[in-house]
Amino acid sequence: MDRMIDDIALNAMSWAREAGALLLKYFRGDDLDIHTKLNDSDIVTAADKASEALLISHIRECYPSHAILSEESGATDGDSGWRWVIDPLDGTTNFGSGLPVYAVSIGVEYKGETVIGVVFAPYLNEFFHAVKGQGAFLNGKPLKPSTIDSLRNCLKLELKKCYRA
Repeated sequence: MDRMIDDIALNAMSWAREAGALLLKYFRGDDLDIHTKLNDSDIVTAADKASEALLISHIRECYPSHAILSEESGATDGDSGWRWVIDPLDGTTNFGSGLPVYAVSIGVEYKGETVIGVVFAPYLNEFFHAVKGQGAFLNGKPLKPSTIDSLRNCLKLELKKCYRA
């Protein structure tokens, strides 16, 4: 099982980087093709759709029995106990407004328990990942828990002190 999780994590990380590179090609470009979904502040772009198509294609090719829940396409069933939860462009409003705070977010569950998390912010070149039992990392360096014991106090200090590599 651990080998399977490690293999899936490596693929998720590789695919997040690939999707991030794709998003960078769209960022601040003229071909975003922005549409609203549920309301005026809930938007989808061509970049969302392209990133999602890339990720789903990889997952389907390598793990055809895995379920997928994606922000744009919704849910597809699988029969393996594995489920990928993806937001192909987390921060679409920022992205569409030309603000560089956006990411590719991927989670992987096994039998309802999250075992892998990957977040790649391509413009900022920040790559977060975590694997159950192995810790969490920012750009390959282990993250350490903050010594600040309340969110209220954390917000009074620099954000860097609240999560640090």
